[in-house]
Amino acid sequence: HPAAVVSPSAVLGEGAVLGPGAVVGAAAKLGAHSLVSRGALVGHHAVIGPGAVLNPGANVAGNCAIGEGATIGMGAAVVNGVKVGAGAVVAAGAVVLRDVEPATRVQGVPARVFTRA
Repeated sequence: HPAAVVSPSAVLGEGAVLGPGAVVGAAAKLGAHSLVSRGALVGHHAVIGPGAVLNPGANVAGNCAIGEGATIGMGAAVVNGVKVGAGAVVAAGAVVLRDVEPATRVQGVPARVFTRA
């Protein structure tokens, strides 16, 4: 989207989609067909896996890794250096302070495991 702000050092994968007001920080990498929705933030050196979805207002801090096909809910925050595994779901408004295992759903402040696959 023309209203998205992307650092010149960021790398966007094929088919990556950025909504209006999305911000992608320095040296961030977005995987193929990932979605950074309206107002979502991707911090410096973050890696967003292929097919991952950051819903509106999600905030992924610097040095984070979001796995393939993971979903970060509306207004959720993932703090510096945290990894969210492939296929994991972070509920809306959650604050993720620790790594999330693949195929796990977390919710709350601080985020806690809700279900595991």
